[in-house]
Amino acid sequence: MEEYIKKLLEQVRFEKAHKAISDEIRSHIEDQIADNIYDGMDEETAEKMAVEEMGDPVDAGISLDKIHRPQIAWGIVAAAVVVALLGSSVRIFMSHDEILQGYYDVLDKKIFIICTVLGIGLMLLLYFIDFTTVAKYSRAAGRVLLASIVIANISKMPMLMTVTDALKVLMVPLYAGIIYKYKDKRYEGFVKALIWIAVTVAVLIVDDGKMAVFAITIGMLLQLTIAINKRWIRVLEKPVYISMWSIFVLFLTYYIYNTRNYSRNITELASGRTLDLTDVKTREFVITSKMVGTTSAHPIPWVPGNASVMTYILGRMGIFAGIAIAVIVTGLIIIGFVAVFKTKNQLGLVMGSGCMMWLAANTIVDTLIGFGIFPDFGDSTFLPFISGCTGHYKDLIAAYAMLGILLSIYRFKNAYPEHVEIRFSSLFGRLELRKLK
Repeated sequence: MEEYIKKLLEQVRFEKAHKAISDEIRSHIEDQIADNIYDGMDEETAEKMAVEEMGDPVDAGISLDKIHRPQIAWGIVAAAVVVALLGSSVRIFMSHDEILQGYYDVLDKKIFIICTVLGIGLMLLLYFIDFTTVAKYSRAAGRVLLASIVIANISKMPMLMTVTDALKVLMVPLYAGIIYKYKDKRYEGFVKALIWIAVTVAVLIVDDGKMAVFAITIGMLLQLTIAINKRWIRVLEKPVYISMWSIFVLFLTYYIYNTRNYSRNITELASGRTLDLTDVKTREFVITSKMVGTTSAHPIPWVPGNASVMTYILGRMGIFAGIAIAVIVTGLIIIGFVAVFKTKNQLGLVMGSGCMMWLAANTIVDTLIGFGIFPDFGDSTFLPFISGCTGHYKDLIAAYAMLGILLSIYRFKNAYPEHVEIRFSSLFGRLELRKLK
């Protein structure tokens, strides 16, 4: 049997798939041996017959090589290129808009295009990195990242603040590895998982925008929800779901209500007046926008880096353009979710879902505020792949990084089994992946 498996694996070029394949083939042969013994064969004959029934190891290995070779989600790559061109086109249009010339430092199309290229480069680089490496170092990396953010907020060191601000979004993929290490635990694991979310929110909310904290938090909560559904953490599902999401909604409602300008917005809404965005009526502006082309309304209710870029698109390019951009970005995110759910490895499923949820949350909030459906709460929002001002270049690159993590997950979708055990080898200190029974 072992000789058969060895020869079969020699045909499979992707070594990371060898463990999963050998476990599967060995299990199948052992089951067949047991059936043969039950039918009256002696052990040696039973094993010989079971191996023969598997067929030629070379042919079987070649077939498995086709299945288990590294995969690439070409749909995501193509969609990423499309939104990159779209975002760059919007930025070029804005850079020539006379009404925005006073914000040239913010609207420098060259910086946007450079960041877009860097983002795509990072996306492709992450494709070649095994996503399980993130899980290996997740807990230590999470602690270091949160501690660094606290130190940056206290010390006000410009360089450290810039770095931590750019890296904070990594808490989303790191969280998947963190809760994976609580696998098979009960309420102790659930409480620890919630503490990680609570600490992350407490650290980020001190010196960060509400929408940025919201996007990261909802991504982490979705990961925890899927983890519980997959029985990583063994608790009563419905009461836990209701409790943690209710707390999230209550906290979000309370925080938004106490935000500056919100009381004024509620008063205006109750009195039938439109909501304000940078002291101009956004909803009224959107209503008067043309289906195609520039609205006659002036001044435009948009300040770079301080509100939804969607409002600008509606006013200067038309409602059709705004809807088209929203649909294209949303389509990319949907393609991402579909790719995530094609992987059989649960760690990849949870990590990828969190990354896509971060993109989805930013897209939904920015679009709804841009269309005047949600009030602006004095916070900067971000439309993935399209927004790109001084405060959002890091988010632009982070959006492509999220796609890169997704590509890595998809790459190994046929390599890893449903579950893997992640630990340090006591002898070599390397990552070991073993199929869990």
